[in-house]
Amino acid sequence: MGALLNEKRKLEALFEVGKTLHAAENLDAILGRIVEVAIEVTGAERGFLFLVERGARARETTWRPIVARGAGGVASADLSEQSLEALGVSRTLLRDLEARDEPILLFDAAAEEALRDARSVVASGLRSILCVPLRGREGTIGLIYLDSRLVRGLFGTRDIELLSTFAAQAALAIENARTLRQLEGANRSLREAQAQLVQSVKMSAVGQLAAGISHEIRNPLNVIGGSIYYLRELLRAPGGPPPERAQECIANIEGEVARAAGLIDNLLAFARPQEAPFEPVDLAEVLAKSASLVRAMAEKRGIAIETELCAGLPRARGSLGQLQQVALNILMNAIQALEGRGGGRISARTAPGRDQDEVAFEIEDDGPGIRPEHVDRIFEPFFSAREGGTGLGLAVCWGIVERHGGRIEVRSEPGKGATFTVRLPAAGPEDAEVGEA
Repeated sequence: MGALLNEKRKLEALFEVGKTLHAAENLDAILGRIVEVAIEVTGAERGFLFLVERGARARETTWRPIVARGAGGVASADLSEQSLEALGVSRTLLRDLEARDEPILLFDAAAEEALRDARSVVASGLRSILCVPLRGREGTIGLIYLDSRLVRGLFGTRDIELLSTFAAQAALAIENARTLRQLEGANRSLREAQAQLVQSVKMSAVGQLAAGISHEIRNPLNVIGGSIYYLRELLRAPGGPPPERAQECIANIEGEVARAAGLIDNLLAFARPQEAPFEPVDLAEVLAKSASLVRAMAEKRGIAIETELCAGLPRARGSLGQLQQVALNILMNAIQALEGRGGGRISARTAPGRDQDEVAFEIEDDGPGIRPEHVDRIFEPFFSAREGGTGLGLAVCWGIVERHGGRIEVRSEPGKGATFTVRLPAAGPEDAEVGEA
């Protein structure tokens, strides 16, 4: 009766641990727990978990020790550099298990003819040994190894059955954790690639903006130069310059320096990689800064940029730099659409959302519009209706807005221009706390 109760407890423990393993995500923790449970259930003195490493040549297998446990809870998890001999594990035994791909049970290892010359067995004085393969979806991925130096016949056939059942669950848990680790690595690589793509598109835009801003900065420099010349002439006048005229020149210089510095700061802020946490963002500021960066480029082509910034609208939840990139890309697309038409008009305006949880901005141009067959494709990567276009600008915009929990809508008729509407979640009270921190 006692043996039956003990057997039931073992089965229940294995079942519960199996569920825990499948819920776990940390591979190292899973491997350690597998060996702990195997020792608890069988009463082994030592336990190891080996994983298979396939070589370049067919049938070339390396058993890599991953984790070891002693019956007293002594643990070691960094075994990759240790030899099997140092661990006291028989290489002959592992080769035998690989060839048979079946559990191996030894009642007295020292008495086994095949292991008489096995130095690890002799040196360690091993008696009872039990090895069970970990079979995955596509073959053996490792094994659980248990032994005892103290007791002959410690393990029985029932231990093989219990441990084999547990090993099937353990192998599945290991494969799931490995897959999750691979997915996390792939997602990390994808995020890095997306960030590089966003930055490359941004730097391409910076090159175009720099040409316009150099012209825009030249105007303040001309005013500064003229004011300095006039101030110098005033200083040469008999009796010194009139204070009010001198103050006027100095005020002109200060104002134009601030204007030029503001343009440069806007450009640098746009070019800098953005990794800031989301916070309340004023869309009026987004449009004002973006319009200031492209205005010179537009005016050079005879294109007027108008801004309509509504007061009292809620702030959006997001990144100022990333949303500015969205607005700039759409503005530059509008300028390119109007290029060669002898002028045009672009309107950038903030707008209320469809409800209190949403806020929006719109950018409208009176250009040639978008062909109906292109409207559904303009956000696809590498699709461009413009000759020489990369097809990345609007795709990046779509990705940024989607990560903000928003969406981009486009309305257009051929010959009647296009309107891009960016809808974003409004910032809540918790976002205000982030912004103030």
